[in-house]
Amino acid sequence: MGLTVVWEDADLIVVDKPAGLVVHPGAGHHVGTLLNGLLCRYPELGRIPRGGLVHRLDKDTTGLLVIARNESAHAQLTRAIAARDVRRIYWALVLGEPTAGQKIEAPLGRDRRNRQRRAVVLSGKPADTTFRIRERFTGACLIEASLGTGRTHQIRVHLAHVGYPVVGDPLYGGRSRSARGMCAEVREAVRAFPRQALHAYSLALMHPRTHQPCEWEAPLPQDLDGLLRLIRASEARMRHG
Repeated sequence: MGLTVVWEDADLIVVDKPAGLVVHPGAGHHVGTLLNGLLCRYPELGRIPRGGLVHRLDKDTTGLLVIARNESAHAQLTRAIAARDVRRIYWALVLGEPTAGQKIEAPLGRDRRNRQRRAVVLSGKPADTTFRIRERFTGACLIEASLGTGRTHQIRVHLAHVGYPVVGDPLYGGRSRSARGMCAEVREAVRAFPRQALHAYSLALMHPRTHQPCEWEAPLPQDLDGLLRLIRASEARMRHG
């Protein structure tokens, strides 16, 4: 398995995860996961809780993940995430045209009608997501979202909850909702996008050994970058008649 490692030292590994790769073995995914690949390359991870993982990304979400290489780093990073001291920033292409960014505070739990989904439920765990607008398009918007908490599917559920589902999201309306106002070429490209257009762009934390601030960024993957280029070109043509 080819892993894109953007940083490694005696305590940390930071990888840029591609789309389609499950992070952790589970039902239906016993081999071929990110953790399987990490254990082949870094056998010492087998002695660390959860193989060094301290957070996850959904299968079809791309971008940055940090892995601890020893138990001390794992414990410190786990505490830092719980204390909200790890900054995780995502870029998402969403349907709709929000007028401004906002902070979404809505508890999340399992959807009783579909076990694959999460939903906003009063009995759920507290969750908050903040987003701001990076770029506006006709019928869509590129946003930057930051996590206060790290619940399963959190950004996807929260954005759909306020009316802006992530393009291509098969669970939360990113494929079934019509893309209003777009030209035919862009509308078809958006409809055909095969996964949720969500990318973990930036990761910042205090190094567990040196206690110095560290920050990494991952460029947009080729498929999402290509879709954005197509949309921008279409918008430019419309502006210039």
